[in-house]
Amino acid sequence: MARPTLTLAITSYNRPDRLASALRSVVRQRAIDKVIVVDDCSDPPLRLRHVPADVRLILHESNRGVSAARNSAIEAARTSHIAFLDDDDKLLPWAALAWKRWLSDAADPDTIVAGSLLVGPPGRLPRARRTPPTTGRGVIWGLDAKPAGRSFATKQAAALPVALLRRVGGFDTALRSRVTSELFFRLTAEAPVVGHRLPVYWLNRGEHRRITTDPERREQSVDYIRRKHGRLFDNPARRDAFESNHAEMTARISGEAKTSR
Repeated sequence: MARPTLTLAITSYNRPDRLASALRSVVRQRAIDKVIVVDDCSDPPLRLRHVPADVRLILHESNRGVSAARNSAIEAARTSHIAFLDDDDKLLPWAALAWKRWLSDAADPDTIVAGSLLVGPPGRLPRARRTPPTTGRGVIWGLDAKPAGRSFATKQAAALPVALLRRVGGFDTALRSRVTSELFFRLTAEAPVVGHRLPVYWLNRGEHRRITTDPERREQSVDYIRRKHGRLFDNPARRDAFESNHAEMTARISGEAKTSR
């Protein structure tokens, strides 16, 4: 593969303090070729003073959701690959170098590379570490079998080919939950994934409620995915895997909500 180039995209909405922390984990990484921040119509909107001079700031004039914000970054990207960071998470200091090294080793230009993901509030020891599997083209993440000890819940820690993202249509703006999971159904139908044990992404879980924990939004999104991907679910094993995962996630979120009361 030709020398890979990398865009790091951060989407943000009404959290300038958290964005500042996310940016600090990004701007010191010289292996990142371009940083894009997409502000999804915050009130007040982000200003150039909120981001370093070499960061591109894209302002949405209306609140369109995280999928549209990420699609704006994909449209603006002029690099071969892109990775995404939520404004309340952070990259580990070696993430960009690792992604580029792994991409340089990939023979297939559609290859997705993913590192491990640490889970927990920042500033503390991580509560969990998730390691992605290596899968061939057509192995659908979240629906097909994976090796023991590996996790499909590592999608945030992936660097993705921009051309592949554009080919599959980017993020589905009709979804407000299960956004990345649904995208990976389409990506992994067409691309292999190479997983690595090295952690590259810190998922901040424990300090606030994410959109994906809203039970009504999750149920609406799951119904939409069932309709959209009916052909995938004609396979009984894939259908059972999807429904089992949905039931497990619903139970876990319900349990966390009760604990936090």
